[in-house]
Amino acid sequence: IFDIVVLPGGVPGVPNLAAEPTVAKVVQAHAEAGAWVTAICAAPSILGNLGLLDDKKATIHPGWRDKLTCATFSEDTVVRDGKVVTSRGPGTALPFALTLAGILVGQDKAGEVAAAMVTTLP
Repeated sequence: IFDIVVLPGGVPGVPNLAAEPTVAKVVQAHAEAGAWVTAICAAPSILGNLGLLDDKKATIHPGWRDKLTCATFSEDTVVRDGKVVTSRGPGTALPFALTLAGILVGQDKAGEVAAAMVTTLP
């Protein structure tokens, strides 16, 4: 089990990931083990289909909003609820990545990375 699983977005990538049983097994195993489970763009739909967003706040690409099953939908750029992180799409990739960096290596280091990139932490 890894510390984090990140599902990338995009089409046809997300439909291909959703159709692959190994992806579901890996994501479920990590969620059950208490690891971070994250997804961006259309990929939060996979987490929803697996029931991992049933009691969570989450977001997804606007074009996939009707495919997201979650307790509470948010239009925030990045949504962190428990050990689940979702983000909206390509334009939110940097805040998503900095959020994950903060989780994995700490806010101070994520802040250093953000500063070097001339941006701020989400």
